[in-house]
Amino acid sequence: MRLSHVGLVIGILALTAAVMSPWAITAISPPSPTLEESVADFAAKLTEAAKAKVTGETYVPAPTPEPSPIVGLYMPAVIALGMVAFALGVVAMLRESDRFPGALAAGIGVTAVVAQWSIFIALVVIGLLLLMKVLDKVDVITGLFD
Repeated sequence: MRLSHVGLVIGILALTAAVMSPWAITAISPPSPTLEESVADFAAKLTEAAKAKVTGETYVPAPTPEPSPIVGLYMPAVIALGMVAFALGVVAMLRESDRFPGALAAGIGVTAVVAQWSIFIALVVIGLLLLMKVLDKVDVITGLFD
C-alpha cells in the first residue's frame, strides 16, 4: 500500500472524527446531573455534615466520580491524526511520482485540524468583534486616531 493511501485513510478517519466530535464527546462523557439532582445532593451533604458536627465526628465527604480520561484525549487525538495525515501526504508528494493522492491526504489532514478548531476560532472572532464594538461605543478606538 502506498504512503499516500495510508495518509488518505488516516485523514478521512481524522476528518470524520472531527466532524462527529460534538456527538462523540457527549456519547463518551457521562451525562451532567440535572439541577434537581445537584440541589438534592447538596442538601444531603449538608445534612450529613450537620449531623457529623452535632455528634462531634469528623465529616468525610463521599468521593466524587472522576470523569473519563478519554474525553480529554479526544480533541488532541483528532488533531494528531490530522497532522499525521498531513505529514504522510507531504512525504508522499515528495517521494511518489503521482502527487495528487499525497496532496489530497495533506488537504484532508489540514481540514480535519481546522474543523476541530473551527468552533473555538469562531467564538474568538465573535468575541473580538463584540469587544471592538463596545470600545467603539465608548469612543476608545476612534479617539486614538483623531
